Amino acid sequence: RSLVERWAARTRADLVICNSTWTSLSAGALQPGVPVSVVYPPVTVPACPSGTRQNVRRDLGADPADVVILSASRLEPWKGHLNLVRALGRGRSTEPWRLWIAGAPQRKHEERYLGELQQEVARLGLDARVRFLGERRDVPMLLRAADLLCQPNDGPEPFGVVFAEALLSGVPVVTAASGGAPEIASDDCGRLVPPGDLDALTRALCELIDDSALRGRLAVRGPAHAAARSSPEIVLPRLAAGDGGIEALQLR
Repeated sequence: RSLVERWAARTRADLVICNSTWTSLSAGALQPGVPVSVVYPPVTVPACPSGTRQNVRRDLGADPADVVILSASRLEPWKGHLNLVRALGRGRSTEPWRLWIAGAPQRKHEERYLGELQQEVARLGLDARVRFLGERRDVPMLLRAADLLCQPNDGPEPFGVVFAEALLSGVPVVTAASGGAPEIASDDCGRLVPPGDLDALTRALCELIDDSALRGRLAVRGPAHAAARSSPEIVLPRLAAGDGGIEALQLR
């Protein structure tokens, strides 16, 4: 439907490069008969100053004992913010937690969606635990201060760069097992739940909020898991090799 898609459909390519195996499944719709290769996006996270975790948590009102869940994405309904809020509202965690929602509306429907989110937070009585951060330019610092990243998509994520950023930062990821997300996140470094399954999401969040040792084990595995897929040292040579040298990454 977009100009780019119409142009692409009319111009035969030599090679189609997709950012996940999941997106590669639809490449033939625009480029039938053209070779397809999967190359994950190269992802790095910048180093943060010492004391970042303590300073950010203090500035955003999180106590040292709080388990901080971060959601950092566009304010699109399919990103699953409503289910995240509802899962936290119905959960019975024994540990204190806080939810930070980073992202600001850019279009009219996103403004309406933000209003729905705020109303749901108020309805569930979670105003003291949920903080809307608006647009942020310091997501790497937020990740350093968080204990979990949760984005329970209702629709399929093409890849999920923020998942790779979280894992590289040592933050376990909770997301839906759909689209390209299972190619970057796994139960070795987080939790994958069925899309739209509020019960499964609630159980996963409660498990990770209440079990600091489990969070620690998942956090330790995250950087290597993400680097094996999205390290520039792995990804960029595949692009530089040209159409004869790019091969799909093998999922582990």
